[in-house]
Amino acid sequence: MRTNSVQNSYRLSGSDLKIIACLSMLLDHTAYVFEFSGLADLICRQMIGRLAFPIFAFLLVEGFQHTRNFRKYFSGVFLLAVLSELPCDLTISENAGLLHAWQNQNTLFTLSLGLLMLWAIKKAEELLQERSSTHSMFNIYQALVMLPFAAAAYFLHLDYGFFGPLCIGAMYLFRFSPGMASFWGCTALNLNMLSMPGAFFSMIPISLYDGTRGKQNKYAFYLFYPLHLLLLYGLKQILMPG
Repeated sequence: MRTNSVQNSYRLSGSDLKIIACLSMLLDHTAYVFEFSGLADLICRQMIGRLAFPIFAFLLVEGFQHTRNFRKYFSGVFLLAVLSELPCDLTISENAGLLHAWQNQNTLFTLSLGLLMLWAIKKAEELLQERSSTHSMFNIYQALVMLPFAAAAYFLHLDYGFFGPLCIGAMYLFRFSPGMASFWGCTALNLNMLSMPGAFFSMIPISLYDGTRGKQNKYAFYLFYPLHLLLLYGLKQILMPG
């Protein structure tokens, strides 16, 4: 019993991963808004701050696999993306207006597009199963489905651009092994000249995922994204006016 207790103490639930991702994102955005530099910027943004997206991508894949109502799941993420765009424009882009800061759409739009991509991949898999296609054909079709979504992310100026959907897709393809999913997802993010090496730190918490949801407070996690942006915006107006 003691051995099992010790082993379980080093495992993380889905809820634990969400908390880690939210704290990582908060630190990243705080460093950006208040213009950290030097070692502080390196630690807060380039290292710890890069954990957030791979963890959210991993949890998105988990959610997609277990949701009973894809339409409701997608609608929730997309609606939150729309509601979060103004706080994101104000805080990150410093340019108010829904979808006005065209060069920097918020991360939830990337996740929304990723969900549509996962749905399309699953439909392609079902079609191939009906035709008794080989494993190699599965891989080819999965890659072909990912590419237009990655291109759409690039042309729509979504956060993480071309590589965001590829990260989500890679995690889906290796979804049966959290360690492999995180490795290939982070590799996909870094196909652009190893632009985000700090993302590989997310392999540590994702590899400790125990497959359980943990204590869920869905609305708190959903609201954290726009509310933390608004809080940072308000603090900046007070501490760094003008």
